[in-house]
Amino acid sequence: MDNSLAEYLDFAIKVSKDAGKLNLAFFEKPKKIRIKKDNSLVTEADIQSETLVRNKITKRFPEHGILGEESGLKKSTSHYYWCIDPLDGTTNFVRGIPVFAVSIALLYRNKPIVGVVYDPVSKNLFCAAKGEGSFLNNTSLKPPKIIPQKELMFAVQSEYDGRVPGYLNQILKKAKIRSIGVASLHVCYVAAGWVDCYIGDRCSLWDIAGGSIILTEAGGVISKPNGKKIFPLECDISTYVDTSIRCIAARKNKHKKILSEYFSSYT
Repeated sequence: MDNSLAEYLDFAIKVSKDAGKLNLAFFEKPKKIRIKKDNSLVTEADIQSETLVRNKITKRFPEHGILGEESGLKKSTSHYYWCIDPLDGTTNFVRGIPVFAVSIALLYRNKPIVGVVYDPVSKNLFCAAKGEGSFLNNTSLKPPKIIPQKELMFAVQSEYDGRVPGYLNQILKKAKIRSIGVASLHVCYVAAGWVDCYIGDRCSLWDIAGGSIILTEAGGVISKPNGKKIFPLECDISTYVDTSIRCIAARKNKHKKILSEYFSSYT
């Protein structure tokens, strides 16, 4: 592995574990909750874990930019940007559901080159670096063996703002559905072969950046519903502070079929 990639990946793994440890400490305490303008929840754990990650990045790589959910964008003097969500799954966290994750990605020229998604409850750590494959707890993530099945299994987001998309009705007729409420883990579950596809109608960049390289390095594909690539990003990274992304993450051998069957008229 290139020395710089190895350094970035090792750093991201260590920081994700530090943030995960902090999140677990808060998970066991009464939670101070605030509702943001977009009606999403934020806790002291969200704020402190992001502060922890930002401070470590700034100290180690002061020239790098940072995009995070709670503190927005720190501009870069280079082409490197860390894209972070140190507590993905805040609603689960608040309700005492032990399913949440730390997601960290490093983008270079608008493409992820390192990604880490860490579930501090299960201790599952997914990671990848460009050209080096993907791993789950030091075990290589390879395309799983094809399991004979009549139905695909889709992971979907948890909220639809009162409307049910047409494609979801079609999927309900033909496939099985799971939703754990953590986008970064959903993408990694596709990478591991645990689900066949993840559909995100309203993802933030920090939700999927880390998982995307883990998926692609494991032989998967992440795209928009029309099949166009998400990375490299089409717009300046500052656009994604408050712009959501529609994504389809799937195993490579199933991606085109899923798009044609469920999203041929999706815009």
